[in-house]
Amino acid sequence: MIWSNRVFLAIVSAVIFTLPHATNPESQEGGWLGMFLGLFVGTGLLYAIVSLIDGTTELAIGAHFANNIAYFLLFNWSGSFFTTPALFSISEYHARFYDITSLVLIPVFLAIRFPGVQT
Repeated sequence: MIWSNRVFLAIVSAVIFTLPHATNPESQEGGWLGMFLGLFVGTGLLYAIVSLIDGTTELAIGAHFANNIAYFLLFNWSGSFFTTPALFSISEYHARFYDITSLVLIPVFLAIRFPGVQT
């Protein structure tokens, strides 16, 4: 019965997503609050909600891939997990800026992808 609860599934999925990402320098730079907001609430729950609405994991995996590509090729900083040549090189990582942009872009992404779903 607990496995049919969508809230429980979203939280478990977000925790599983957050654990391996917790060792990245970006999450350590942001502290526990930044990691919670950016990884658990922002990205982990977003991908879980997308998977639960869509019924598959393909869209969530594609969104994660697109997020990583944009992060690696557009914006990068010297202490990042992947140090790739990027279009914009950031000298100092600001975790709060990432958290705020994540929390703003999540509803935009959900509204574009699922326009008929009432939240």
